[in-house]
Amino acid sequence: MISLNPYTVKEIRTRTALSPSSMKELKYAVNPYSGCTHGCLYCYAMDMTPVRPGDTQWGKTVYVKRNFIDVLNGEVKKYRRGLVGMSTITDAYQPVDTRYRLARETLKILLSHGFRVTVQTKSSLVLRDFDIISLHRDAADVGTTITTTDRSMSRKIEPLTPGPKARMKIIETADSENIRRWIFYGPIIRGFNDSEENAGSIIELAAATGTRIIIDRYNSYSTPDKLLERDGINVKRSLQNEWWIRFSRRFMEECAKKNVKCNMESDEWFFQNLDTNRTLF
Repeated sequence: MISLNPYTVKEIRTRTALSPSSMKELKYAVNPYSGCTHGCLYCYAMDMTPVRPGDTQWGKTVYVKRNFIDVLNGEVKKYRRGLVGMSTITDAYQPVDTRYRLARETLKILLSHGFRVTVQTKSSLVLRDFDIISLHRDAADVGTTITTTDRSMSRKIEPLTPGPKARMKIIETADSENIRRWIFYGPIIRGFNDSEENAGSIIELAAATGTRIIIDRYNSYSTPDKLLERDGINVKRSLQNEWWIRFSRRFMEECAKKNVKCNMESDEWFFQNLDTNRTLF
């Protein structure tokens, strides 16, 4: 066990690397770490991550799957090719990856063996691996979550993540290097990050960089609900369908004005028309 302020790193072993994904657009998911030191208060993963003896609270412990690369090397030789989601219940580019570099090795292995990869991260550490992604432009894309472009707002719900400017740089750099890219604007919380100013700033970024936006409202999860409500954010209002219909319709109209492609995470049309022989975008 390695103690790193302000979180603890523990090394474990794993039996699997490529896991079947329940997400419509993905065949597999890869998560070289368990737990995430970004500590986002809204993250559904905290209800999906096993609590181990000695754990304190979400964001304070990360488990490194020390044999992950060896296991993955064996699986890619026998598993059917398909689209792999990188970072579905943890961020592969969280700070601990500067030491272990499992994200980079995972990309190398998957792409060199004919798998397609879609990366979602909040960390500009992903820029380190743009050299690999650039070599496989038709098989890889990069997305980043931007809940708000306001740093003070971001700190309230994403206290330990790189700020909005760092994530905007991911998109801008991907644009300049002709890497497929997308913005995940979510979770959208009514009365918190759904203002016209906030939504408009995200649309402006997408318009300037030719980037698709995926939007999704906050969904109720046991632990995140409690954490957000503790900080005075009324998440129940985000579950009201009437508000979401109005917001999403207005948002898509504004995207259309700026010639920005946009779809909802739950958009059946999007998934039905997804070219499963390519990456997401």
